[in-house]
Amino acid sequence: MGKTVKEYNNNYSILFGLLCFGVVYLHSDWAGGFDIYTFGVKSSLLKKLSALLLMSIVPSFFILWGYLSCKYFYSHERPLQFLKKKIIQFYPLYFFSFTINMVTRSDYMFDLPRWKLVLALMGMYYESGLWGGGHIFLVVLAVIITISIFKLFNLRRRGIFLCGIMVLIAAKALPHESDLCYIKYFGYYAAFFLGALLKHYSAFDGPLYLKNTFERALMLAIMGVGMMTPLLNFFKIYALEIEYNPNSPEQLFFSVLLIYLLSRMLDRLPYLRDRFFLGKVIHKIGNNAYGHFILQSHIIRLIIYLNSFLLVNKFVLQLFIIIFTSSIVVYLLLPIYRSTETLVFKVLPS
Repeated sequence: MGKTVKEYNNNYSILFGLLCFGVVYLHSDWAGGFDIYTFGVKSSLLKKLSALLLMSIVPSFFILWGYLSCKYFYSHERPLQFLKKKIIQFYPLYFFSFTINMVTRSDYMFDLPRWKLVLALMGMYYESGLWGGGHIFLVVLAVIITISIFKLFNLRRRGIFLCGIMVLIAAKALPHESDLCYIKYFGYYAAFFLGALLKHYSAFDGPLYLKNTFERALMLAIMGVGMMTPLLNFFKIYALEIEYNPNSPEQLFFSVLLIYLLSRMLDRLPYLRDRFFLGKVIHKIGNNAYGHFILQSHIIRLIIYLNSFLLVNKFVLQLFIIIFTSSIVVYLLLPIYRSTETLVFKVLPS
């Protein structure tokens, strides 16, 4: 199987890389060194703001992925050919992660009902005890199946528009704070279609003043809702409401606002992408975002486990996790995985 990393020669790799760091920061809380929301400061406002930003990370990943993957709806690949290609691209890494879980968490895994274990192996079930980005693959699988169905019935722009509106309505209507994976992560699925929808209006490609009247009005409306909803909720006005599990449309619109603002910031700071060493590292991590999302929790758990012997201060440990986990995943674990994958595919019959 060939290399599956995509090179985004623009701001998008940097944005993906920043989102990867954000996920690691969120999961660094497992180390128990400091409060990632308030840093020990007793402030409900700071906690709400931090939660809003951190809970926007994964939806932003799917919005960007949908934005960049809109082209697949228009490609001339046959549906089954597309489905097979994408499953071969995405599933082996998930299986690799699942195998790590089977080895390191056998007590938990084999306590699951058989039907859940089989579905989890297929990437069609996830719960919080199943580490290793299973929720990411669950949504990815749902997306590539949907795209295949769209291709089968030749649904393109109109289909994306109708489906985008329907999934946003569903994300609002579904019960929130649900533990059922198909509901809990539905907002990520909706985020993908929101991104695909926005691609038709060049939402993140350049500043607002370069867009036509309709594109500008659409983006102002979406970002306006994303900006106003947290303010209204702060004053206990819930005509619009930020909700999670699944993420409400208002929360997804807030993510759109963040992506747009970060894109424009990177436009003004090109040296971060082109010449600054850290920018090149973030670019590399961003180009491996899917692999990073799938494997980073294993590295964090491993670091925490090793520290049970080393007994490093938890504050220092948490800083180490934040600073180094992404690089360990991309520069060490993913190359090991790809070498293993290459060997396996050489042995398997073509």
